[in-house]
Amino acid sequence: MKKSDLARFVQSLAAHLEPGAVVGILDNQYAEGSSTAISRRDAEGNTYQMRKLANGEQYEVLKNFPSAAELAQAVRPVAREAHLESLAYYWLLVFTLR
Repeated sequence: MKKSDLARFVQSLAAHLEPGAVVGILDNQYAEGSSTAISRRDAEGNTYQMRKLANGEQYEVLKNFPSAAELAQAVRPVAREAHLESLAYYWLLVFTLR
C-alpha cells in the first residue's frame, strides 16, 4: 500500500471494529541481506522491489517498510494506546481503539 494510504487504511479498519478492540498488524521489515533489494523510490517516498516468478517473469511491486514514526502517526487518531515490537525480520503493531 502507498505511504499516503496507511492512515486511511487504519481508519477504515477501526471503523469496522468496536471501541476498545485490540488490533494487531504484522508485516515484514527490511532486513539487509535477507529482503529483496529496493529497486526504486518514487517522489512520494514509496519503495518498489522486483519480484521474479517461478516461470521467470519479473514484475515491479510496491513494497513499503513504514517507520515507527509513520506507524504511530497512522494510529494516533484512533488508538488510545499502541505498542510497536520490532523483530529481526518483522514488526508487530498492537493498539487499542478509543
